[in-house]
Formats: sequence, structure tokens, C-alpha cells
Amino acid sequence: MAAGGHVSVGEDCRDAAPRELKEELGVVTKLKKVAAFIPKETRHSHFWHVFEGIAPKDWVFRRTKEVWAITIMTVEEIAEGMNQNPEAWTFGFQNVMRDYLKRKGVNVVLKN
Repeated sequence: MAAGGHVSVGEDCRDAAPRELKEELGVVTKLKKVAAFIPKETRHSHFWHVFEGIAPKDWVFRRTKEVWAITIMTVEEIAEGMNQNPEAWTFGFQNVMRDYLKRKGVNVVLKN
């Protein structure tokens, strides 16, 4: 699952990540930080922090103020979608996904 947002002034990224996940998807789960970087290709000079976690088995998506619907996809389906229709994905998401897959050693080809 993917959720994103900004760290508020005075807030630590380790507090912002679970807050954003709960606000956007209603998920409360333990998160592990897997990366922190400034993307090589960027439109903004944002520093990215990437966390991963597993949604509880009993989690069911409910529409929130920020997210009205979700699509459940495998990493392979995401990569295929990014390759076939890159304009459908935000620039930031593409940057983060490319870096995440490299760091995790996932064998999925993403076109540049």
C-alpha cells in the first residue's frame, strides 16, 4: 500500500508516516523505515523517507477525507502500469517506487 504526505513543522518522519497512513487509508500498523534519499530526478528538493508495513488481515478500506477509492495491485502490475501509462502516476510515486524496488532487489523492469 502507498500513502504519502508532508512532515509538519516540529514533527519527526517516524511520527508522520503512521499518521499519514491512518489519515489516508485508515491503517494502523507497525512501520519499518527502509530508505531516506533525495531523488536523482526531482521537481522539488524534497527529502524522501520510505517506510513499509503490512496491513492487518482484518483491514477493510473505508473512504477517507483524502482517499475515496483504492486499487489493489501487485508490484508487477504497478510496474506494468508505470511503463504503459506513466502519466497516470505521480512523478513522486514513480521516483519512490524505482528507488524502493532497487533497494529491495525486486526483479521488475521499469522504463525511464
